Amino acid sequence: HKDRTKEELSKKLLEAGFSVKSVEFALEYASGYGYLDDASYAAKYVEYKKTTRSKKEIIYKLKEKGVSEADYEEALMGYTKKDEIYAAAMLLKKRLKGADFSELDYEEQAKHKAYLGRKGYPLDVISKAVKLL
Repeated sequence: HKDRTKEELSKKLLEAGFSVKSVEFALEYASGYGYLDDASYAAKYVEYKKTTRSKKEIIYKLKEKGVSEADYEEALMGYTKKDEIYAAAMLLKKRLKGADFSELDYEEQAKHKAYLGRKGYPLDVISKAVKLL
């Protein structure tokens, strides 16, 4: 019904009560027909999330889903600094709910910048995202 990584499908099948041998066979079968491809999954995930998530957050989620470092590094080649700045700006705009960032006092601005930092955006990206608003 949806794309999954090999690790996700393996966990799901094991939780459903299938034997380890059956799970291995199913993974091999699905991979053989191209239904399971972690590199393709990572590329689609990055393409879909690049306008709403930081690079660090995307990496964390892909690691959590069992995607190898080589696969997610290759997928992130299309993720540019411009994408990350745009994503940070959109997140900040959503968080401000129509308020103007430049009209906020220093303390409020610092809180919003810290929030973006906790979401995984580097300081230079945060600074450029603030200038976009």
